[in-house]
Amino acid sequence: GCATDSCGVYAIDSLHPYPQYANPKMKAIDEGFIIYTMTPSTLYFGGGSCSTAFWDTMYHQVASATGGINFPKTASWTTVWNSIRPMVDSARMLTVCFTNNSSDTIDTTRIEIEPGDSMSILLGDTIRYFYSWPPGSTLCFAWRLHITSYDTIEGNCFALITRLKTDSSTEIDTTHGCLVPCGLSYIDTCQGPYTINICPPDTSPTTTVFTACPDQEIVVSIADSDTTIDSTSIRFRVTSLHGTFTYTIDSSQLSWDPPYLTFTPDTEWGNNTTITYKVTNVKDAKGCHSNVMLEEGSFTIDLQPPVITSANPADGHIFTTNAFTAYYNFTDLLSGVRTDSSLYVVIEDTLTLYTSSSYITLGPGARITISGLWTNFCSDETMKVCIHLADNVPEHIVIDDDTCDMCGPNDTTYCYQYINTSLKVLSERKFEESIFVYPNPFNDALTIELSGNPQSQPNVEIYDLNGKLVAQPSQMEIKDDKHILKWKPDNIPSGVYILKAQFRDKLVKQFIIYIK
Repeated sequence: GCATDSCGVYAIDSLHPYPQYANPKMKAIDEGFIIYTMTPSTLYFGGGSCSTAFWDTMYHQVASATGGINFPKTASWTTVWNSIRPMVDSARMLTVCFTNNSSDTIDTTRIEIEPGDSMSILLGDTIRYFYSWPPGSTLCFAWRLHITSYDTIEGNCFALITRLKTDSSTEIDTTHGCLVPCGLSYIDTCQGPYTINICPPDTSPTTTVFTACPDQEIVVSIADSDTTIDSTSIRFRVTSLHGTFTYTIDSSQLSWDPPYLTFTPDTEWGNNTTITYKVTNVKDAKGCHSNVMLEEGSFTIDLQPPVITSANPADGHIFTTNAFTAYYNFTDLLSGVRTDSSLYVVIEDTLTLYTSSSYITLGPGARITISGLWTNFCSDETMKVCIHLADNVPEHIVIDDDTCDMCGPNDTTYCYQYINTSLKVLSERKFEESIFVYPNPFNDALTIELSGNPQSQPNVEIYDLNGKLVAQPSQMEIKDDKHILKWKPDNIPSGVYILKAQFRDKLVKQFIIYIK
C-alpha cells in the first residue's frame, strides 16, 4: 500500500481490525499474510514527510509482526529460499467468514481458536475482536497455522468459539473442524456442554441466596446431550473475600462425579461475605464448547441470628396493675427475620403464643407486642417471657431431584423477667400464713412479720432475681402470735429481692426492694 496520509497512520497498530484507514502492517496481520522484506542496512531516503528511520523501522515491523523476516540487501538467494521454503511446506492458512443474517447490529464479536496438539499459531491472535457488525455484512478472520501431523488422532483438529453480543442478548457457538493435506476434512457445529448451578441454586437477579453454612460447598451439574465431558478442560472460578482463583480438575478442592462438579473450600467463607462462582471453560469429548452463556452463581454467608434491639418495659420491670403490655423491636442485618411460625413467645416455659394469637400483634415495623391481663398469662407474681426469633436462611433448597443443604435458619431466644405487685394478683393466692414487711422499699433495715402457727417457726430465705440465695435471717421473736425479725443487708447491691417463708407445707413469697 502506498502512503497517502501522514506517518501517524502507519504508526498505529492497536486499533481493532479494519479501521477506516488501515495501514499495510495492520492489513497484513489481520488477513494472514506473511511478509518478507529486503532493505539496505540503512535506507537512503524516506517517502512523503516520513523520515528514513521511520520507513526502515516500518519494513522491519511488518516483517516481524507477520511472521516473516527482513533480509539485508546483501542476502543471497539461497539464504532467502532456505528461510521461506520450510514456512510454505509446513504452514496452512485457515480463514473463517461469518455473515450477520440477523436484523440487529452486533456490538461485539469475539472469536477464539483452540488449536489441536499438533498445531501452533504462526500468525493471528488466539482471541480476536470485531466491533459494530451491521446486518447483512460478512466478517472474516484468518490464522496461519504450523502443522506437524495430519493424522486426526494426533491433534490437528481445532475449535472456534464465537461470542456475539447485542444490546439484548449474548450468543455463544462452537465450530469444530480438522485440517488435512487437501484442506478441511470436516467442519461442523455442536452444542457442547450445559451447566446448572445446583448448590447454592440460581435465583432471580434481584434475589440473594443466603446460607448459614460457614464452609458451604458449591455443586454445579455439567452434562452434554450426546457425549461425555472432557473433565481436563474444566476451569472453575471462585471469587470471595480471600481473592479470585481459578481451579482445574486436579485441584484438591474440586471433585468430579459426573454430572456433578463439587468445590469444597479449605477455609471458612466468613460472615456477611458474598461468593461468586462460575464454570469459565468446559468442553465435551468432541471438543465442543457450550453454545450458551455459562451462568455465574452467587450466595451470601449469614451466620448470625436476629437480635432484639430494644424491649419496653426492660428486664426486671415491676407491674403494679393487672394489665400487661410489652413490645420488642427486632432486626436482622442480612436475610431478615421470619414472621411465620418461627416467631413465637413462650411464657413461664409452658404457654406458647404464635403470631396468630389474639394476644400478639406484629408491627409497626419490625416489632412484636404482647398485651392482655397479667392473669391471662400467669397466676404467679413473677413471669418469664421468652421471644424466639429465626432468620430467613432456609434449612435446604430442593431443585428437581437435588437437595442443597443451607444450614439454616439462624435462631435465638431472648428472655425477660417481670414482677407484679398488684393486689389483684396477690389476692388470688389465699394462704393461711402470710408475710408483712415494712418499710418497703427500705434502705437500712427491713422488719418482717410472719403470721401463722406460732408453734411452728418458719424458715426465711432471701433470693435475688437470678435465684441466688443472699441471706437467711433467723433471729426471731414471737409477739402477738407473729414471728418478727429484722434484716439488715450486708454488702449487696440495690434491687428487687424475693423473700420466701416456709411454713410446714406452705411456701409464702414477697417481693422486697432494697435501696442503698
